[in-house]
Amino acid sequence: MNRALEERVAERTKELIRINKDLENFVYTASHDLKTPIINIEGLMRALQETLVENDVKLEEADAILNMIATSINRFRDTLTDLTEVAKLQYQEEDNQAIVSFEEILGDVTSNIKCMIHDAEAEIIQDFSLAPGVAYSRKNLRSIIYNLVSNAIKYKSPDRKPVINICSYPVDDYVVLSVQDNGLGLREQDHDKVFSMFTRLHDHTEGTGVGMSIVKRIVENSDGKIELSSELGKGSTFKIYIKYSNQF
Repeated sequence: MNRALEERVAERTKELIRINKDLENFVYTASHDLKTPIINIEGLMRALQETLVENDVKLEEADAILNMIATSINRFRDTLTDLTEVAKLQYQEEDNQAIVSFEEILGDVTSNIKCMIHDAEAEIIQDFSLAPGVAYSRKNLRSIIYNLVSNAIKYKSPDRKPVINICSYPVDDYVVLSVQDNGLGLREQDHDKVFSMFTRLHDHTEGTGVGMSIVKRIVENSDGKIELSSELGKGSTFKIYIKYSNQF
């Protein structure tokens, strides 16, 4: 009976793996195949707008509709981009790891989102003295820091200027990258939802709800872990645990 049960479990596991692989294949193929029609639609939208301008057609209602269509296209494109990123994590081989500096990656990220930082009047405080960097995929580490920092600004509290504390330090077998903010925070029952695909807990900001799911998958794919502590109205702290053997 035990042998029969083990065989049934093994068969079921094999079937679930196959189904999951088929789903990932579908997501990967669909996200790529849909990019071309989206690009074509964007081109047609631009052509229509240029035609209206050239013919001096002034239709306020049409402008409002065109803007809504453009917004929908952008959201669709962003969703496809995130889906492609998720699918790629299943297929790509591990990137060649190199010694990367937390300070350097953060500088690259903040340069990329400097308008967001300026508009929010955000203050970013960093301290990487205890663990200046890791042997890690540069692209993946940038994706992690980009998502954590940009989210900390996006979900800022309307009652205070956003302050983001970023630091790194060794703990047991890991080097920890900590990103702490004083933003909106989350209810305890919503903590796990942060890492769910297409889940958005605040509707006042743009986004697809995929970013933190990507971060979690990147971290776990490299034998790390991610922790979240948050309190509604006070802010959140994300801690990324990277294997200590990767520290330099």
